[in-house]
Amino acid sequence: MGRIIKVGDGFLKTTLSKAIINAQYGDTILIENINISKETMTSFEIPKGMNIKITSADNTNKTLYGFNFLIKGSLSLSNVNFNNDNNTVVFAIENGSLILENIYFQHFYNVFEKGPIYNENGHLYIKNSITFCPHYSFNGTNVIENSTIYGGTRSSQSKWHISNCLMYNNYLRYQWTIKEKSEMHIIDSKTIAHTNLCPKDDTSPIISINSNSFLYLDNTYMDFNDPSDSKKKLLIQVTNNGMVKTNNSEVTKLGLGSGATLKGNSLKSSSIAITDNSTINIGKLTLGNKFNERMYFRLHNSKGEVQELNSNLKNVELYLLNSNLAIHNNIPNNFKVLLQDKNSSIKSSQEINTINLFEDKKTTEKPKKIVIKESSNETEKSVEEKESNPIEKLNNLIGLSNAKKQAKDFINVHVVNEIKKKKGIRVGDNSLHSVYKGNPGTGKTTVARLIAQILSQEKVIKKDLLVEVTRQDLVAGFVGQTAIKTEKILKSALGGVLFIDEAYTLYSKSENDYGIEAIETILKFMEDNRDNIMIIFAGYPKEMDELMRINPGLESRIKNEIIFDDYTIAELCLIGKTLLTEYEFNKDVYEDKLKEVFKKQRINSNARFVRNFNDEIIKNQSNRLFEEDVIETEYNIIRDIDITSI
Repeated sequence: MGRIIKVGDGFLKTTLSKAIINAQYGDTILIENINISKETMTSFEIPKGMNIKITSADNTNKTLYGFNFLIKGSLSLSNVNFNNDNNTVVFAIENGSLILENIYFQHFYNVFEKGPIYNENGHLYIKNSITFCPHYSFNGTNVIENSTIYGGTRSSQSKWHISNCLMYNNYLRYQWTIKEKSEMHIIDSKTIAHTNLCPKDDTSPIISINSNSFLYLDNTYMDFNDPSDSKKKLLIQVTNNGMVKTNNSEVTKLGLGSGATLKGNSLKSSSIAITDNSTINIGKLTLGNKFNERMYFRLHNSKGEVQELNSNLKNVELYLLNSNLAIHNNIPNNFKVLLQDKNSSIKSSQEINTINLFEDKKTTEKPKKIVIKESSNETEKSVEEKESNPIEKLNNLIGLSNAKKQAKDFINVHVVNEIKKKKGIRVGDNSLHSVYKGNPGTGKTTVARLIAQILSQEKVIKKDLLVEVTRQDLVAGFVGQTAIKTEKILKSALGGVLFIDEAYTLYSKSENDYGIEAIETILKFMEDNRDNIMIIFAGYPKEMDELMRINPGLESRIKNEIIFDDYTIAELCLIGKTLLTEYEFNKDVYEDKLKEVFKKQRINSNARFVRNFNDEIIKNQSNRLFEEDVIETEYNIIRDIDITSI
């Protein structure tokens, strides 16, 4: 038995800070009241081998403001409220043990990125509390009983046992992500998803089971607070060889993919999608369709078995694509199977109404011709592009912090110099000519277009005009014609901007190369029209440095240089997701796959890589939509298989 230490005001009483610092193994700290002004510390470590208990002296909850604990030993708390101003982690468990009873976490519902508890290699036990789920658990054991739970968690190699709980999955952005051989048991509990409170771009499921992880539902109910929320999310999504086992439970909407398994004694659902080499094996399946979805029960490239099928729907439909399913008993009279290809089949002891959609397509549907209409004027701008603010567009570009700063400095100097000249103040060399150095896809052309718009808007140049050329547009195949060709291009850009991409290709060591003639023509034109044209020489950093070194005339005439750094992988992920804002998809799956493919590329093409990556996704989605005949209903939905198949 340890000592009793009292916290409060009066004789033989102390502060909570001193009580924790001076605690010994087995001590119990009783809180009568907390005077924050007297507390000298709010952050504490419970060391390995230590075991203490903190509770209220009178069984009424006491509130702790801003306290947090690093737990390497054992800590028990009861009858305590925690208020950490929506920001600070309260408990970080490292190989320790934490027991919470009658605990209330205040205000954490406003936080999307953080939770009050981290569990790494530790043991967590919560009961009779109003709590937010641990933000992250790695190789931890987590037990929650008779509690109300808000939010979700990221779990890796961890175990969860949740019983007699009410779960509100509405606050934390990442919800429940159970991965890397984690196990989760939810028993005698209820989950209500308020997805309208999540960020608008968040399409992640309420519970994600992947990477060989396991979810067991026993006498558990899961539903959306608002049926319309189902358009954005799944309640449960199982991928990457994950498994869900159910007993006497209801999950309103769930989906399986990438070799997942759904099995159990009984399940009630309004929407089930079994795709991408997944398996269903259910004793009793009861179908509803509260969302009025067309393909609420479907198997694509999968297989399964249902012992008993029940439904009170007017029409019960099963869609099969390259899939096989056996249904043994109690098949509804209004049940029909729609086969989308010749490789699909349904087996049963009863006669089933079967419709061959692929045969109907051959006889009644003709392939739709897709026409891509190209603009006759390549320089034509959309109304949206014309009306948008180019300065805002430049500032809103992802990444490019160095280029944006240099571009801003460049613009400011030239705008101010123009004002000074009008006031009669002498200014230095006001040459606009510039060098852009950067690898492919770093935004050189995009920035050039915006700078042309900005300088035109500020009356620094006469026209909102950008002429984009390469060596091919400037250099002819025989003597005397290159100068004519180059000068024609230069004159077309007068009053605006000439952008020479891969400018270093104008120089060649070959005696028969006419690129030097193009450079000489450009140099003379730059000198003669220095106030009436801006020329941008763009290309790879090493090659552009070489071009400037061997052409002193160019180097002396170009004082403005903008460096375009390669995008980070995080920036590439953000660019990619931004380009797909019109679609619904799993952001985590997208980022994981992009990072995987990015590591394998031999040449970093930056944004070009992202655009090519997205093009492959859309191609996969288009093929799937056509094959599954869900173009009208899923045109804006990207499934995991569309991403992972790259």
